[in-house]
Amino acid sequence: MYDAVIFSSLQFDEGKGRRALVLLTDGDDYQSKFSQNRAVDQARAAGAPVYLIALGGFDDFRRSLKTLDVESLTERTGGRVFYVSSMEEVAAAYQSIASELRNQYVIAFSN
Repeated sequence: MYDAVIFSSLQFDEGKGRRALVLLTDGDDYQSKFSQNRAVDQARAAGAPVYLIALGGFDDFRRSLKTLDVESLTERTGGRVFYVSSMEEVAAAYQSIASELRNQYVIAFSN
């Protein structure tokens, strides 16, 4: 998962414009070469908040650490995580992400 964040972040053009990275995932990381910290650094460098749509039950005990990992990744990049268990919830998560991105503003002042 972390390698995917890094690779995807590197695909963004360096020009201006808003970007975001949306991952549809089970939340497991299968032997990434890079760490979560490196993935966060790369996403921040690309100016891309990471949004995760996490499939399936994050309720059982063995997944509790994975829950902390995905929440940390999204929070540290300015995104958020959506836990879904049906196609309707997936569609709602994408709509929520789109709405959130459309309603973000940056206010800057110049002296």
